[in-house]
This record gives sequence, C-alpha cells and structure tokens, in this order.
Amino acid sequence: MMMSAGSDALLLRIYAVLCLVKGTKTSREDVHDAWSAWTAGMGDPKHRSLIPFDELSAHMQELDATYQDAIVAVAARLAL
Repeated sequence: MMMSAGSDALLLRIYAVLCLVKGTKTSREDVHDAWSAWTAGMGDPKHRSLIPFDELSAHMQELDATYQDAIVAVAARLAL
C-alpha cells in the first residue's frame, strides 16, 4: 500500500508522542502498538501484523527495534 507524505507524517507524530510519554522506556511493543493504531486507521484493518506483539514472530518483533532505538536515542538526547 502506498503511503502519502501526510500519512507518514501522522505515524511520525505518533512515534513522537511515544518519545515524549515513554521516553527511554519505549519498548518494541509500544512501537508495534503505535504502528497498529496507525495501520488500522489508514485503511488496512486486516493487515496480517495487526496482532498482539507477543504473537508476532521473532523476526517481525525485531523489525520494531530500529524504530524503538531511534525513539529511545532521541529521548536520551532530549533527556526525557
């Protein structure tokens, strides 16, 4: 599914909220939950990864690590 710049910006804003609220304690599960809310609202409510984080394969869980690392790094830099 092609994403528009506006929908991508919405996901980034959701990740920014994670950064502000959870800071360096943001987990991969938090990232997945944020992505799930965004994906369900962007017209793909049947996406195969819209399942609880602990039901994802280890490989799929690991895909959230990059975003978690980025959120945690920003939070650390901002001392959140």
